Amino acid sequence: MHTATNHRGFGGIFEGCMDLDRKRVAFKCARGGLNPNEETHKALKDLSREAYIWSKLEHVNVAKLYGFALVNGRIGMVSPWMENGNIMQYLRARPLVNRYSLCAQIANGLAYLHAQGVVHGDLKGANVLIADDVTVKLTDFGNAILPNGSLRFTGTSGTLCFSARWAALEILEYKPRNFSTDSYALGMTLLEVITGKVPFHEKPIEVIVISSILKFELPRRPEELRGRENENLWNVLLNCWSKILSCRKTADEVYATIMERLSDSQT
Repeated sequence: MHTATNHRGFGGIFEGCMDLDRKRVAFKCARGGLNPNEETHKALKDLSREAYIWSKLEHVNVAKLYGFALVNGRIGMVSPWMENGNIMQYLRARPLVNRYSLCAQIANGLAYLHAQGVVHGDLKGANVLIADDVTVKLTDFGNAILPNGSLRFTGTSGTLCFSARWAALEILEYKPRNFSTDSYALGMTLLEVITGKVPFHEKPIEVIVISSILKFELPRRPEELRGRENENLWNVLLNCWSKILSCRKTADEVYATIMERLSDSQT
């Protein structure tokens, strides 16, 4: 196996091949191998928690978990390798692709998670993969929550972990992630996909982004979402970012609006 993507705090993602059919796979490993220390114990606990939630998911727009593997003394999760990378990498290579179709798939995948009672917890472009057939695959369930799961994990971290540009105000206020915070992140992710730029791209420093979110400033309407044909979709994004949680659109509602936008563009 060799390193294929940048290392994350979790440990790293590597590309490898299955022994039997030589199928290319991604291997997400825990930091620290199997050495018995506090950091390794926490990493393995995080991995077990993520795998437990991920193993319960089966949907066309969710990356598949094959199982566990032990490679060179490191334990990790095995999933299909996505040559196209994440959606933002794919869009840089294929800028003319139908972005609304990709957005619909993202919303559809999140709607499935919510129907299963799962909160993704860290939805953003970097956590949306593109398969060879241009199917969207949601991935990275390290921050996911399954409130009604039968298996219980005690807290493994005392630090607040979030992606600022996609984080709702409640997360910055140390409130729990839920379907509403996912809806907020969904709106930001769709904005990211449609424009090809991260939310609040005009603010290069994340401290400034966090300050803006605390003031409840919203992204400016981009050129890509101007025009009468985009009015409904822009309003849906604004609703995703509503300060009133009950007013935020569900993933199902966002999916329906995008499908309507796609239908209008084909008539």
